[in-house]
Amino acid sequence: MAAIKSHSSSANQSNYRKKNHQHCIEMELNEKIQLVLSLIKSNELEHFCPHAIRRKMLALSRCPLGPNSSDDDRMKIMRTVIAIGNRVAFELLIKHSNSHRIISSLWVAVRNRGCQFLGPAIQEEVLKLVILALGDGTQLTRKVLVLYILQRMEKIYPLQATKTSVGHVVQILYRASCFEIIKRESESCLMQLKEQYRKYNDLRREHDAQIISMALESGIRLSPEQWSSLLYGDQRHKSNMQSIIDKLNATNAPFDRLVDQLAKTLAEEQDYVHLADTIVHFRRLVQFEQNIDEENTCQHSNIVMAVDSIILIVTKMITFISYIYDRTGSYSLYKNPMKNHFI
Repeated sequence: MAAIKSHSSSANQSNYRKKNHQHCIEMELNEKIQLVLSLIKSNELEHFCPHAIRRKMLALSRCPLGPNSSDDDRMKIMRTVIAIGNRVAFELLIKHSNSHRIISSLWVAVRNRGCQFLGPAIQEEVLKLVILALGDGTQLTRKVLVLYILQRMEKIYPLQATKTSVGHVVQILYRASCFEIIKRESESCLMQLKEQYRKYNDLRREHDAQIISMALESGIRLSPEQWSSLLYGDQRHKSNMQSIIDKLNATNAPFDRLVDQLAKTLAEEQDYVHLADTIVHFRRLVQFEQNIDEENTCQHSNIVMAVDSIILIVTKMITFISYIYDRTGSYSLYKNPMKNHFI
């Protein structure tokens, strides 16, 4: 009887130590997450960390991280961690890319599709003239529309505004299916602006979405800040750009490919060697993503590893931001201030 009691007492003590250890792990993870959130919310970094990352880290802080969490909770945690990792990889890849080369490739891709971007001011003027010509439901041939726009622009923009360049801007709208096409026998087709695009903001959004879509088709990824800078010449439109990007699933490139590209880029950039140790953690998250539907992927020990990895990754990203901020006095997602690759 004494031996049975002794064995029972030993088992209870073992269970107690195990639960206590698991509780300590849970507390430690929560403390680390709160520390990362406090860094993100600090005065200097609050506006520099992408909103999507802040929002997902906040969501992660509200998840139950203990061993007794449900299967659904653990799956939610794993998917949240992977989503954060994907977004951080995307942001870091953008910041380490040569902006001049990317933008050059973008405009080549646009021109290859018979389209053209003439610059923020001229593009806006062309689109407003399209509204002026067709905003009341008027039907015009493509040739007449282009000539109408050209006559009103050639005095202000004599070099940039040509029949070809204006026609290429109209082609962007054509590709975006902004026109109803009315066919006529033995005559040129008439174009009528669809009703939902007869206001400038609606037409402009579809125009911007079409250019971003062309970039994605060519494997070109830019941040909302970069798109705002390119298409508008300022940073006031980045929230609209983010909305378009989300709708087009711009950051939904395969996670493993993003990580491979980031690893290659970091290997070539000696200035960023302090980010190199994030790659092993990114690859761990890639492995979890690729096996997300397997039974053991979301077991508690893997959740602990995944959360630990994302904490290190986000912390390294914050350190990177702080490093640039300290050296330059400013930080922006739409340029790489350390290499002066301005857009």
